[in-house]
Amino acid sequence: MDEDQEKLNKPMTLKTLGEFSEQVLLPAVDRMIDKKLDKTKDELEEKMDRVKGETFENMEYNKKEILQELKKEKEKNAQHRTIATDIFEKHNLANPEELEILKESV
Repeated sequence: MDEDQEKLNKPMTLKTLGEFSEQVLLPAVDRMIDKKLDKTKDELEEKMDRVKGETFENMEYNKKEILQELKKEKEKNAQHRTIATDIFEKHNLANPEELEILKESV
């Protein structure tokens, strides 16, 4: 036990402190940093997956709304063309060939 006590009472040199740091402290710090980085990476990946999912859901919803609006506009345009064709026909503003072209565009 005296030998162990002597080692404990022995002054620490810079060399000993450096070796201790390299052999014990630095590997421990490296492990702690790696563990934290792994956890942070996992959390970030999870959040990115969630954001991607929400973004795609919103895009799908918006795409449906846009397509519905386009369909409505197409129907309105068809109605306007029909009205215009009727007016041209009623008031003899176009010859039969032109009326046929108008009707085909509806």
